[in-house]
Amino acid sequence: MKIFLIAAVMILSIAGTLNANESTGKVPRTKVINISLEYAMHIPVLVSAIYQQIEPDILNYHQSTYTVDIQYRDNIIYITGTYRQWALFFKLNPNNDIK
Repeated sequence: MKIFLIAAVMILSIAGTLNANESTGKVPRTKVINISLEYAMHIPVLVSAIYQQIEPDILNYHQSTYTVDIQYRDNIIYITGTYRQWALFFKLNPNNDIK
């Protein structure tokens, strides 16, 4: 009987630990943040995230502004900038008139 009680306590402890490590079933609180590229360039972690998640190929000569979404932690960050700002960011020639 004592062995059964000890085993039951151990099983309940393990189950409690497993439940503590699992998600609670709640949806994580995701924030949506809108900022300019100019502002984002002053935040090193965002600059790094942009380089990791966005390719310079996004630039299209038919648009004057571009908005990209970056995933950072539990946040979605929309970063908006002009073609010229993005071109400078990616170190492209912003005066390139290729059609």
